[in-house]
Amino acid sequence: MKPKSIVVYEAWDGTRFDSVSDCLRYERDQSTLRIVGLTEDQVMAALSYEEPAREIADALEIIGFKIRTARRAKGLFKREREREPV
Repeated sequence: MKPKSIVVYEAWDGTRFDSVSDCLRYERDQSTLRIVGLTEDQVMAALSYEEPAREIADALEIIGFKIRTARRAKGLFKREREREPV
């Protein structure tokens, strides 16, 4: 008999994956569900990035990236050129 150890990656909601890349992809895709129903205290704790709220902070960061990407695609971050006086 040989001892065998298996590495399993678990997402924030308990879903298990065999690879870290699959787990990270799932967490990125499901990040919006992670912030539903957060209290003000939880959001403030996430801003400090302390241990109990790091998962929430990571979800907020992923969502912020998605919002920024969507705004850039719409051209909302483009600066207007200064007009010369007439």
